[in-house]
Amino acid sequence: MERMKTAGGAVALTIAVWLAAGSAAADATVARTSPLAAVPASVSITSAAPAAVVGGPAYTLTATTTSDQQISFGADQATTNAACTVTGDVVSFQHAGVCVVDAQVPAVSSYTAAQAQQTITVAPAGTTTTLVVGPSAATATVSATGPAGGTPTGTVVFSVGGRLLGSVALSGGTATLTYTVPPNVTEAILASYQGEADYTSSSATVVANGLDIEPTFVAKPTIAARLTSSAPRNDHGWWHTAVEVHFICDGAGSEIVGGCPATEVLSQSGLNLSLTRTIHTVAGGTATVTLRGIKLDTTRPTVQIVGIRNHLVYRGGRPAVTCAATDAFSGIRSCQVITTVKHGGTLETITDAATATSWAGVSQRTVETVHVRV
Repeated sequence: MERMKTAGGAVALTIAVWLAAGSAAADATVARTSPLAAVPASVSITSAAPAAVVGGPAYTLTATTTSDQQISFGADQATTNAACTVTGDVVSFQHAGVCVVDAQVPAVSSYTAAQAQQTITVAPAGTTTTLVVGPSAATATVSATGPAGGTPTGTVVFSVGGRLLGSVALSGGTATLTYTVPPNVTEAILASYQGEADYTSSSATVVANGLDIEPTFVAKPTIAARLTSSAPRNDHGWWHTAVEVHFICDGAGSEIVGGCPATEVLSQSGLNLSLTRTIHTVAGGTATVTLRGIKLDTTRPTVQIVGIRNHLVYRGGRPAVTCAATDAFSGIRSCQVITTVKHGGTLETITDAATATSWAGVSQRTVETVHVRV
């Protein structure tokens, strides 16, 4: 029998048949098709990941492939907090978190399947709070600062000189508190938007006179603050990288004495960090912004394995071990030990790896190895 490969993947088999003695031999050729192997395909995302914020401009994906199939895009299950949605080749940013997008082509007879991914960090939107005080009510309006978008939700806290007046939930971006400034009294009314996962906090102050609280107060200066960091705040409200506080000022038609405050960087860890800045205008107006309750933990937890001594040789078996960890600021969320055993005749090598993670999302790992004679 002889085999010969032909063009197009066909294999010709020549089979020689020997007949009984005295008869002539006969050859028969049978054509048999052998399938060709699929060509490995690849996909590359060619568009650069944007600096995304909640409600900010949509992003159009582009990609190339070596396959002859059409590329499809979608949000990967690794996306956190429903940070984005993908429609066709357009990515929209819905919430603060990590957006992971897939570009993929299917497998066909001539090409294998292929996939590429791109990761985009979606930051919370900055906000600006404005406050208007009328004869019988104070109304705060909270709006997203560009390029972010959407309508902030959450709570606005109204106070005077540290005295709580009330808390009102935002509806359509506004919160109104029924309040009347007492006659012959001048008060600095503070409206503090507390922020939430998708929007940063901000505040505004209006000085109101109980005898004259007409729209003249609308033209008072304003100052707001926006928090940013190289990593987003997690679901437990913790930042684990340095936080930059950016200030946005409006002198309401008057020059701000000394200009708008410079950006402040918070790098020292703390459970309840706060910051206050006040501006003054040449026309005599003032405005104050106060940030409270900022939770920052940039430190790594300490972790140790309790119950054994590193590199010690035990007989008969290794003692039980536990994971012990501490964190000075956010506390320990988890502490786990993973054990691996390597057998080697009468001597076992046991390796314990302990990993501790703080509530801020910062992890630390330690490894200890012991031997056991069996």
